[in-house]
Amino acid sequence: MKSKKITNEKTVERLEETANPAIENKKNEGENPKADDGTRRFVYNLIILDESGSMSSIKNTIISGFNELVQSIKGAAQMYPEQAHYISFISFNGSGLKTIHNCVPVTQLKEIDASRYNPNDMTPLYDAIGFGIKKLQQNLTSNQDYNVLVTIMTDGLENASIEFSLKAIKAMIEELKKGNWTFTYIGTDHDIESVADSLSISNRMKFERNEEDMRNMFEKERYSRQEYHRNISRNESYYQEDYYGEERGFSRFLRPNKEHFNAALNEIKNGRKTGHWMWFMFPQIQGLGQSETSRFYAIRDLNEAFLFANEFPTGEHLRALCEALLQLPETDAAAIFGPVDAMKLRSSMTLFSMTRNANPVFQQVLDKFFNGQKDMRTIEIINNQKNRN
Repeated sequence: MKSKKITNEKTVERLEETANPAIENKKNEGENPKADDGTRRFVYNLIILDESGSMSSIKNTIISGFNELVQSIKGAAQMYPEQAHYISFISFNGSGLKTIHNCVPVTQLKEIDASRYNPNDMTPLYDAIGFGIKKLQQNLTSNQDYNVLVTIMTDGLENASIEFSLKAIKAMIEELKKGNWTFTYIGTDHDIESVADSLSISNRMKFERNEEDMRNMFEKERYSRQEYHRNISRNESYYQEDYYGEERGFSRFLRPNKEHFNAALNEIKNGRKTGHWMWFMFPQIQGLGQSETSRFYAIRDLNEAFLFANEFPTGEHLRALCEALLQLPETDAAAIFGPVDAMKLRSSMTLFSMTRNANPVFQQVLDKFFNGQKDMRTIEIINNQKNRN
């Protein structure tokens, strides 16, 4: 199919209106958001998704992964009520740029389906980035305390832009990165490193065109996004150039938790822990463990504890291990774990029992093995964190 060239923003806007009649371009979308009391931090999520023809073969997995990302963004808004989240979402191909959401509150973010995402035609990557940034900038005001996270996902090289050049996009990104803008590039089937370098984007992730690898990609993106919001709440900024850093974020738990789960479950069912997996199966609050490994896997706060207890696979594994403990006839934790790890179990169960909407299984473990008594040092650390906040 011959590519339809985009000659100006009016043409872009016309294509947005005609490309998909099901898209609701409400008049109030894109208005400058205002906080209720002036104390909330604004977080703008700009998602730029390739809708060119080469994405057709992975269309269903893209739709599924994106919809999981939608739920993750909504969950972050609930977890950090001091942050006001807004979403801009555009897709692009040679037929035009399609604005699905223009700076709307996260509560209005909708999932996509085959009627809203239908890949075809060419790849005007630079126009999509330039247009998306320019349109979002219209909604930003200088007196707002805000962060912007730009996520670009594509499976091919630029081949159709006419409004923006590589040089212009690179200069734009480099200038915005001097502020609170973070850019990420996710891609497949091309030289991801080279393209990301050419755009001056250091946060990049490559995935293979198969369901398992794409599922892992979306999983890593969700965890990194959660870590991004957590660090905004703590006024940390390393995520701008290390968004996917595994050693800093929640993803540090994923590999060891997956690899050691079966061994940990079998040892518990046999009534005796013999392996070395306590740190990432029953983690404690930061400030208790003194070894390097303990500090690395320490849970930083109740928000991260909530993630561990509710995300897959860590939450599912944690609940399964607790259920296995409750099935044992033994009621002495030291007989199963040894005296040191028994104390770690108590502090871990105390931590997870204090998360919001905590699963009752954590308190049940405390009831069975510790007469319902929580670890007072864990409670003290958490209370001190609350007081500082």
